[in-house]
Amino acid sequence: MPVPNASARLRVSLRLLASSLYAIFLNMISNSWEWKKLLYKNYQTIAKYINNIDSNSTNYSKFEIALFTSAFIIRKLSESNKFPPAILNKEINILEIKKKNDIHIDFINDHRFTKLYEEKLNKKIINLGYLINQLIHSFSFYLILNRKGQLNYIFINSDFSKKKSAYLIKLSVLLELILFISEGSMNQATYKRVNKYDRKGTIIESNVMNLSSGTYELPNKLDLKKIIQDTFAGKIYKRKKDE
Repeated sequence: MPVPNASARLRVSLRLLASSLYAIFLNMISNSWEWKKLLYKNYQTIAKYINNIDSNSTNYSKFEIALFTSAFIIRKLSESNKFPPAILNKEINILEIKKKNDIHIDFINDHRFTKLYEEKLNKKIINLGYLINQLIHSFSFYLILNRKGQLNYIFINSDFSKKKSAYLIKLSVLLELILFISEGSMNQATYKRVNKYDRKGTIIESNVMNLSSGTYELPNKLDLKKIIQDTFAGKIYKRKKDE
């Protein structure tokens, strides 16, 4: 049997590569339901930890993994046009703690709050997309309990934002976003071609088909605000059907 020459082997390899890339493209979150099921399971993990905070490092790790993987899933669903951009553009109120100018923050000292940060808390408005970025690129991450020992806030900043400040975010805001994405569905969508730009304003990709707007709704009679309140009171939301 003749041995194929180098040119023939290269053509075969390129064809295989092209077919593989095509298959990967087709399968890029083609089934968002599986991702949303994982989001729902993450909600359950977070909710269980909220209502049973202890010093068990395994339980905390499960909570941490659930929170950070939820941010990643939401980012990937957004990039795959599985929900309208208006969701992550929604603005929320948070608290910002300014860093003292003369101190460098690293993994050795990031827990020394009184040394690193000013005492004053400042109100700040960010959008949910920025919050997701803080989680994905997080540097400092701590849980803040109230006087009753209940988990209310997370303390967080990213590799970039740590140079200026840290944020106090209500955990209820994150839980609400996680459940809204996991339990909702898109009923209407509008797409258009746009150019993508880098931070300097240079076009990096032209005529990209993107989801520009749409309607993303929860099932009838699903009161998300009430579910979140119940979650912090110890009643964890359960789906009626989880296929």
